[in-house]
Amino acid sequence: MLEEKKEKEETKGFLASDLLSMLKKQLRALWAIIILLVIALVGTNMAWLWVFQSYDYVTVDSSGEAPANYIGNDGDIYNGTSESKTKE
Repeated sequence: MLEEKKEKEETKGFLASDLLSMLKKQLRALWAIIILLVIALVGTNMAWLWVFQSYDYVTVDSSGEAPANYIGNDGDIYNGTSESKTKE
């Protein structure tokens, strides 16, 4: 009878320690995933900033008589209001 109780207690202890070791492994894996995701976030932000700063941004003041020009994605230049001013 006492031997059966000892065996049950030993198996309970074994299961708890086994569960603890599994949780430790899961925690290590989750920390690795978190670190990987933080590195990926920093990398994508750096790539976006590099692409964003590589463009040459120009502002045009079209409040006066000069027409504002628009440069399209294909490189063509479109004059904003030049046609309407030539009709007048």
